[in-house]
Amino acid sequence: MDWKDYGTEAIINAVCRNSELKNGAIIRMHLGTENTAEALEAIILNLKERGYDFVPLSEFL
Repeated sequence: MDWKDYGTEAIINAVCRNSELKNGAIIRMHLGTENTAEALEAIILNLKERGYDFVPLSEFL
């Protein structure tokens, strides 16, 4: 829901506190939104600290 521009913290919380987040999850984020780019670094750092890795969608599928 990053495209609704609820704010940076709301985007971070929506991803990092999502009860459905698990291995194999796909996190879709939109280009051109006001707060997504700002939230991205915090999301990546949080998830890496929790042991998640990131792969291109083409590799995952």
